[in-house]
Amino acid sequence: MDFYLARNDSLRMLRWGRRQKGVCLLAHSVAEEPGLKMGRPSRADLLRLGEKFPREVAGALRDGRVCLHFGEREGKSQSSLARVTPSSAAPDPAAFLEVALDDGAPLWSDDALGDRIFVEGPALSLVSCGLDLERRVSSGSMKRAAAMVRASAFAMELAGTYCRDPADPASGEVLYGLDPVGEVSSMAGWLEKPRRLAGIDLARMACTRAAGGAASPMETFWYHAFCMPPRLGGMHFPRPRLNARLEWPEAVRGSVCHEGMRPDFLWPAHALACEYDGSTHKEEDAFREDRERLRDCALCELSLLVLTAEDSRDLGAVKRALGQVAALLGRSEPACFSRRVRNNLSSGDVDAARRLLMEQLLPGRPGS
Repeated sequence: MDFYLARNDSLRMLRWGRRQKGVCLLAHSVAEEPGLKMGRPSRADLLRLGEKFPREVAGALRDGRVCLHFGEREGKSQSSLARVTPSSAAPDPAAFLEVALDDGAPLWSDDALGDRIFVEGPALSLVSCGLDLERRVSSGSMKRAAAMVRASAFAMELAGTYCRDPADPASGEVLYGLDPVGEVSSMAGWLEKPRRLAGIDLARMACTRAAGGAASPMETFWYHAFCMPPRLGGMHFPRPRLNARLEWPEAVRGSVCHEGMRPDFLWPAHALACEYDGSTHKEEDAFREDRERLRDCALCELSLLVLTAEDSRDLGAVKRALGQVAALLGRSEPACFSRRVRNNLSSGDVDAARRLLMEQLLPGRPGS
């Protein structure tokens, strides 16, 4: 049987799949199977599914019940073990990914029953996130601005190369160097079509704020601090490129220490690169690497600003770092840019929004 997970159960399984060696997330093959096989699982089917779930997913099931999508034609499961989710997205194969083995075989390929497990794809996952956040806003447990920040940050995780812990996303171990689940532009393209989906408005907004290529939660935080509008705690800087390869000019290629660099943030028109250094390497190695990076950038007439954990220690530290980035960007901006920066950094309302941004996105902070 094919099982189509929904909402938080789908998200936990998606994160689990990203983090496992030998496991991949496969797009539905429309050529081989033009439609989705959304059967009506029985109690026996759901008991079997529960036994197969990895512990990170099984341990978080609410009351032992799994949340599933169902199609209008097939009808919903009547079992008490299922929490069902009707969705106009259900007939769309592009809305789902199969959690499978690297060779394309079903995840539980040793099972004679041929069970397959599907999760919501990046766009539909973002919609589910939007629905959850909208409910928190409606209940009064979350501010609207916090929901907008969280949705945008989740879009950047999906389009980035890191993945949070499926069981403990706020403070659990983050894995790095993974393949993105999707691109922001692809998510936006799927979401722009008319769909009757609760949470889609917040998901659409998130795609207008987010960027692809973030390699860590801290890069996601700094991107928001740089680029969000002031009412959401940001500086509204020009958008940088994230982890894009920096090509050295021909004249200096024989003199630089690195064949190439991928700064965390790059503003090519402003000749400015910015990196977050959360390194735990030995001090001597870190100093040598810093010197070589600075030397290479100087040869290319590129300013390099390195941020560390100390720069996000508190609100004052964050504002100082933002002021430094603004000063370097301001060399290529009109005079009104400096006035906007001064107004932003002196505003009590923006400070309150910036505190909220820090609470939502900095690891280990309340609300993150």
